[in-house]
Amino acid sequence: MPRLITLLFVLLAFPAAAADRAVDLELVLAADISGSMDSQEAALQREGFVRALRHPEVLKAIQGGQLGRIAVTYVDWAGPHFQSTRFDWTKIADAKDTATFANAAARP
Repeated sequence: MPRLITLLFVLLAFPAAAADRAVDLELVLAADISGSMDSQEAALQREGFVRALRHPEVLKAIQGGQLGRIAVTYVDWAGPHFQSTRFDWTKIADAKDTATFANAAARP
């Protein structure tokens, strides 16, 4: 429960910068980089995000929306006093967009 509350604070700290884009969904990938995570767990978490983004069903779902695109941002967080945006809001509408974002997110 404390992690959920912290995550809500993190999400509230970021203005909806994607609001100027017409998208079906604004997705925040929030990666826990707190002291409770070791490097293997952090890598596993990042790998999960990347594998999901690269999955064909995810792109199919994105393109199946009314507008056929989403906005995604990637945030590292370690509690209510530390949040760092690794990647600002990025439009994902096709395989190229998805690959570009996933490849960037795959780097530690």
